[in-house]
Amino acid sequence: MQRSLVVFIAITLAGCGSQEQRRGSAPQSSPVKITQFYSAKPQIHKGDSALICYGVEGAKAVRLEPAAAELAPALTRCFEVKPTATTDYKLIAEGADGHEVSNNLTIVVGGAAPDIYDFSVNTMTVKRGQQVSVCFKAKNATSVTGGPGKFFLKAKPTGDCLMDTPKKTTRYEITVTGAGGDAVTRDVTVKVQ
Repeated sequence: MQRSLVVFIAITLAGCGSQEQRRGSAPQSSPVKITQFYSAKPQIHKGDSALICYGVEGAKAVRLEPAAAELAPALTRCFEVKPTATTDYKLIAEGADGHEVSNNLTIVVGGAAPDIYDFSVNTMTVKRGQQVSVCFKAKNATSVTGGPGKFFLKAKPTGDCLMDTPKKTTRYEITVTGAGGDAVTRDVTVKVQ
């Protein structure tokens, strides 16, 4: 008798629980959440593009303001933007219940990157004491440095020639720098016989 009473109590307790549990209520949906929204290059040069990545959970829809790409809910996704000026982007994720969350990101667009588009040397091999001319043309440059030697036009950043009379094999280097501080360097080695 005592054994059947224990079995009866165990079966009765197992059948207990809330009415929602017994009816098999629908699981609660998780709240909408933006897990990530970033760019590895939040500062770019004019004319360049940036990659923006995002991730959301519990979202039924995702949009970007200003619109730059068609987005869909994803745990992780990246897309490319090419702003012409500094732009504030807003990612908005909407949950199944209509609740929205957002996050902001700014892509800063600076001046165009400096570039040395023409680089030449009058000779790759000279006799000791002969003159060497290392010339360049650049765009988007605000300053130039180089050496050894002296600039013919007193270091004109858009184009100049570095003049020298080497006594031994020498490496010549020219660096142009843009308004944003970015620099480009080119070099050449001239052998002295």
